[in-house]
Amino acid sequence: MKKSVVIIMGPTGVGKSDCAEVLASALNGVIINGDLGQMYAPLSIGTAKPQWQQSPIEHYLFDTITQPRNISVVEYRKTVLPLITTSFQRSKVPIIVGGSGFYIQSLLFPPHEHELEKKPVQHDLYQEDTELLWHKLYALDPERAHAINKTDRYRIVRALTIFDTTGILPSQARPGFVGDFDFHIIFLQRDRHDLYERINIRVEKMIHAGFINEVQALSPEWKEFLTIKKIIGYDLIIDYLEHSNFSEHNLIAAIQQKTRQYAKRQISFWNMFKKRLPAGTYEEVNLTFLDLPLYIKQLSQFFT
Repeated sequence: MKKSVVIIMGPTGVGKSDCAEVLASALNGVIINGDLGQMYAPLSIGTAKPQWQQSPIEHYLFDTITQPRNISVVEYRKTVLPLITTSFQRSKVPIIVGGSGFYIQSLLFPPHEHELEKKPVQHDLYQEDTELLWHKLYALDPERAHAINKTDRYRIVRALTIFDTTGILPSQARPGFVGDFDFHIIFLQRDRHDLYERINIRVEKMIHAGFINEVQALSPEWKEFLTIKKIIGYDLIIDYLEHSNFSEHNLIAAIQQKTRQYAKRQISFWNMFKKRLPAGTYEEVNLTFLDLPLYIKQLSQFFT
């Protein structure tokens, strides 16, 4: 069997987890989580976390974070690389699956661990409104700003911190490709109408499965963290529970809209990311028209 890592990417709701499970079964593989939300132990329904404990397939990096904290791409990379090595040693195919593009990217383009020495961090800068911080980043580095959503406070602050602590423009600090292992990326997609319909239905199912109760049971520390982190749906439900400014029907519609917008951003990230990949290392698969069992069978032959 060829020693290659399979990486399954795609927008939220496209069907990554189901595809990974079928593929892992066919390839004698293990599944490694590449979705930030699914690393957090208390977050299950709202992150569409697979029921990995009941699966016959070995799963890694699910429910590993029990305290509300950020996970850097450096930490993620340092955790995943040994899992890949161990999988190869056991003649298993590592299958990394998830929608957190920056974490997947870190495996192929190692992030710089910047020295915090050239300039003191301007802590007061980061207390400003998120959109205002984005405009400050845009004035400083339009290229990097264009690659970050205006509501993504974590990455906006991180980009400003890179400049404040190193004097290097964030766009110029972008890492280069490092081929630590052979890999094949499968980017799953669907026709837009199909994808959006799946997203809308999934959100309704999450609510009926107890998404609101899951959020209500979180500790104050988790609620504060998620209000800032803005993992899709959690911040809206926290606001709904604390202020009840809108109905449950409007809550569902708002989560559906935010999720569709997130899917669009994931697709935009992929369209930029794939331009940096070596030729022949990825394929795009439309699940709307695909015979998945036949595709898995053909893909399995590639790895044997």
